[in-house]
Amino acid sequence: MKLLVISDVHSNVHALHAIEQQEGSWDAVLFAGDMIDFGLQPHEVVEWMQKHNVIAVAGNHDTGLAQIYNNGFKPIDDPLKAKSFCEHNLSLLTPEDMAYVSALPLEITVEFDGITYFMTHIYDYNDGHAILHHLEQYDSIDTFEAYWQEKVGKTVGKRCLILGDSHHCMILQLRKDTMVLNPGAAGYNLGADSAYKGASYIVVEDGVPYFRWADYDTAEDFETVMTQMTQLEEWQRATGHAIFRPEK
Repeated sequence: MKLLVISDVHSNVHALHAIEQQEGSWDAVLFAGDMIDFGLQPHEVVEWMQKHNVIAVAGNHDTGLAQIYNNGFKPIDDPLKAKSFCEHNLSLLTPEDMAYVSALPLEITVEFDGITYFMTHIYDYNDGHAILHHLEQYDSIDTFEAYWQEKVGKTVGKRCLILGDSHHCMILQLRKDTMVLNPGAAGYNLGADSAYKGASYIVVEDGVPYFRWADYDTAEDFETVMTQMTQLEEWQRATGHAIFRPEK
């Protein structure tokens, strides 16, 4: 069985198309959150997720935008005049899109090839990187065991925790039967990885995970953000520049 493990698309449908073109086919897609916000194609991303029957959890950006929308957000007529990517995205998403996003669970447990997968975007919404920090310490397996017992309970066979949020790739083998995956970011990378403007993700084939990278062009979105979205707040424009500037 072939699984695609993807996270942090952030309204960038080019990333999904690049992954689709590169992989061709698969049996299931697991999406670890942050479907929308920051990119320019939120509707197309939601549409792709639904078309491919993606098994998805909500990320902090998904829940944040859903809360704003459900609290009475009023779309603007011209999304290119938005003051933020949030306003831009919410003005393009349909009520049906938002119903889908709002209904995404925060966590999910599934089984493939005898492996139990528990997927959530971040370990603790009060500290988005807590599980990553803890897993770098000597008692990593103890941290994992406590978390697994709390969230999943006793399971038989191999176990895999899938996380998103950090935008950094990680395959961590804690024991022969225990691993942690973070596919990185399909939409955009952070820190030292930010010069690469492609998608990072993981393919799990017959239970074995492999890193993958798929290139796509950010020039069109960069041009849109820099020349047409003239009302963006300064920090939003800086964010757009960082995300979409051509790779160097």
